Amino acid sequence: MNKKKSLYSEILLITILPILLLGIAITILCVDRFSQTIYSQVQKELQDMALAVLNTYDIMYPGDYAIEEKNGNKEVYKGEVLITGNYEYLDNLKEDTDIDITIFYYNTRILTTVFNDGKRIVGTDANNLVEKEVLENKQAKFYKRMYVENEEFFAYYKPILNSDGECFGMIFAGKPIKDVKEEIYNSIFLIILVAIVSICIMALLYLYYTKMIVKIIKNLQEFMEDISSGELYSELDSSILNRSDEIGLIGKSAVKMQKSLKVFVDQDVLTKINNRRCGEKLLNKTIAESVNKGTKFALAIGDIDWFKKVNDNYGHECGDFVLQRVACILKKSVEGKGYVARWGGEEFLVVFNNSTLDTAYRILYSIADEIRNTKIFYENKEINITMTFGIVEGNSEVKEYDIIREADKKLYSGKNAGRDRIVR
Repeated sequence: MNKKKSLYSEILLITILPILLLGIAITILCVDRFSQTIYSQVQKELQDMALAVLNTYDIMYPGDYAIEEKNGNKEVYKGEVLITGNYEYLDNLKEDTDIDITIFYYNTRILTTVFNDGKRIVGTDANNLVEKEVLENKQAKFYKRMYVENEEFFAYYKPILNSDGECFGMIFAGKPIKDVKEEIYNSIFLIILVAIVSICIMALLYLYYTKMIVKIIKNLQEFMEDISSGELYSELDSSILNRSDEIGLIGKSAVKMQKSLKVFVDQDVLTKINNRRCGEKLLNKTIAESVNKGTKFALAIGDIDWFKKVNDNYGHECGDFVLQRVACILKKSVEGKGYVARWGGEEFLVVFNNSTLDTAYRILYSIADEIRNTKIFYENKEINITMTFGIVEGNSEVKEYDIIREADKKLYSGKNAGRDRIVR
């Protein structure tokens, strides 16, 4: 009886104990690898977010950072635009990604999404270590632990340099350590639970799970790198978006951030249609398709007649309202047939895909007629407008600048001939 009991214990000792020890060792190793991978991903995520914010500010507000003192208050400008107190973009990013952003003038916070006791910590100073290592050395730095108003953060700081190389300040991207650790602890708890139920199955599944997680994180990393480099039309693997765990939420947050950046980069703020940058990109795509498939298309440049008089007589707010109405008519009229973009001021680009010049001319004639018959009411005043267009046909042999130049010539020919017409 004792021998049987001893043999049973010996079998347990030489089988279960080594497997248990091996499972514990593998579990510890995998937990450590998982944590380090998450830390590396957090560092990359914060770095990409900081670069994306700076790039977006450069696109939205061209020019250097500068500070002016008015009535004892310091106001910060980016180019010619006052950015002090403008939190819409940063708050949207915080809501979508749970990443805090702060912009410093030298070592003083001027824009931040970090709150303390319900108030933004604007006007407070950065840590002395950050000031020395980032500002004085003009070097970006990642900190695994940085206290911001008594809360621990994973923090990435990058100096902000103007075009002359002068250091204006720095940008901070951070995530509370407790949030990241909570994600790690949740995953570790699941791993340990599975290990208790079946240590052998857990070992095999965990190795597979680790490889899968690393692959997913790599996909997320590549996606974020695409966004930070300006590739805003990159697509994230649908398998990540279909996940219901933290990684799926990170993927959805990344896509939300991508969509927010698309709006800021490709959409005209006033008219809500494509801006010139996006219009040029779409036109290059249309020309490339024409070259590859031999299809024809038509392009028109339109200009609102006597638009300056609208601004002079009724004010610029009325002029903005007119631009919005015209953009709405153009967008609605070419939907499914092509695209429209605000080309500059009161000028619009209209492109008809897979269309001959005659077909496009008939559609454009209807558009011009609708604009001519549209009564725009602004502050109890009726405003009637017309537009002049220059339209040309594109083909596989045409180049972007040549076709735009030709459409411009026809537009100004129509202007000189009396306006309110389409010149082909």
